Amino acid sequence: MILLILLILLTALNNLQSQDMLPEEKISYRPATVAGSFYPDDKNELLSLINEYLNKEKSIISKKEEIFALIVPHAGYVYSGWVAGGAYREVVGRKYDAIVVIGPSHICAFHGISVFDGDAYTTPLGVSKIDKELAKAIAKNGMNIKISREGHNWNTSRSEHCIEVQIPFLQVVLPDVPIVPIIIGSSDFNTADDLMLSLIKSIKETNKKVLLVASTDLSHFHSQKQAESLDHSLITDFERYDYLKLSNDIFIQKKEACGGAPLLTVMMAAEQLGANNSMPLKYATSADSPYHATDTTRVVGYLGAALVKSKNPLIELPQFTEEEQELLKQTAETSIHNKILNIKDTSYLNIKNENLNLQLPAFVTIKKKGKLRACMGHTTSDFPLFEEVALSAQIASTEDYRFGPITKKELDSLNFEITVLSRMTRVTDFSQIQIGRDGLYIRLNRNGGIFLPQVPVEQKWNLTEYLENLCHKAGLQNNDYLNPKAQIFSFRAFVID
Repeated sequence: MILLILLILLTALNNLQSQDMLPEEKISYRPATVAGSFYPDDKNELLSLINEYLNKEKSIISKKEEIFALIVPHAGYVYSGWVAGGAYREVVGRKYDAIVVIGPSHICAFHGISVFDGDAYTTPLGVSKIDKELAKAIAKNGMNIKISREGHNWNTSRSEHCIEVQIPFLQVVLPDVPIVPIIIGSSDFNTADDLMLSLIKSIKETNKKVLLVASTDLSHFHSQKQAESLDHSLITDFERYDYLKLSNDIFIQKKEACGGAPLLTVMMAAEQLGANNSMPLKYATSADSPYHATDTTRVVGYLGAALVKSKNPLIELPQFTEEEQELLKQTAETSIHNKILNIKDTSYLNIKNENLNLQLPAFVTIKKKGKLRACMGHTTSDFPLFEEVALSAQIASTEDYRFGPITKKELDSLNFEITVLSRMTRVTDFSQIQIGRDGLYIRLNRNGGIFLPQVPVEQKWNLTEYLENLCHKAGLQNNDYLNPKAQIFSFRAFVID
């Protein structure tokens, strides 16, 4: 009998050893790889720390406001956990069917987007199972999205942490809600746009209420002062919900966010789902941490934020007074005169006015005897509005290739129209477009074209004619607005004539 028991025990041990030795591709539960380094590996210690972060301050967002997405940092908990807690506390007690967690690939380079192919992510707090239905739908509905282990691997010298560090928080604030972990390998707007379109389609197909989570840190390894300057500039774009400007600035490295693509993805997706406001909740750097502050000469920036449906939606454009409108018209006219006559005076740009110092893009239209003479401007701007108007006026007067530069003889016969633009909003359904209200901007490959909202009204176009002429202006085929890769944006405008 004893011999038989020993044989059974040996067999069990051998079976256990063989399970532990399974190759990674056959293991469906991803183990905790950064427990003990990025966060505690002891269950009780981890739970205590997360609860401390969550209870550090009071919730800000009203329970009447719907939260569609969170932006959270992914550094070690002693550096950024308290900032993450400032965002996660806002979803305590709320109901979701699934959570989509999106992060960047720090460890391995790959093209496109990887949705985890396993059954769960594990932490010392337990198991977070994958919503297989939603995961498959997301992969099916995207051009560059696949079910894979790329970016999620763990049997390497280093393992990706950006998703894993979010899981313990989610296990506490939204226990038992299944997740879909997604790693973005290509950090660019096109990839973010592809994932956004897939998310919207998949969420509607599966009819689930989903919380989106973007995992990102902000600036890396600058001084405290430099980091705050860079990060607050990014946060300003976030507050304005201006993801197109934010994308452009990250691309040219004017702003920093290692999870830039996840951030852009959830901003656009949340908007399509119904979010109408963006709320920064907590900002700090690693030097501000009350748990383990770093040196102020080399810090990392962290943001906790939410995208919500609010009773007080984002104000797209201010209502300019008659005095402010007149100041902008005078600025445009003076700027053009000075440019054409080579006058160096810039004293006219000393304008102290809150609305005219907002960073808003603008187009300046120049007419001669009622006919179009020139029209130029920008889709985004880094300048106060009065400077933006002056710059756009000068560009219109000298660089509109359709008509040629304005001459000295024409100066006294010109009229000016200024169009102040709101931020750009991604259009995913043509029924979202309203003629007379919306200007349109299209991008496809390297081609782009824009029409101000007054153009289709003046030309008496219907929606199809509007879109076809937009494509023609961009140098595209007239029906290229139907191309799945075409990106169409709408915007509102305040016209001063």
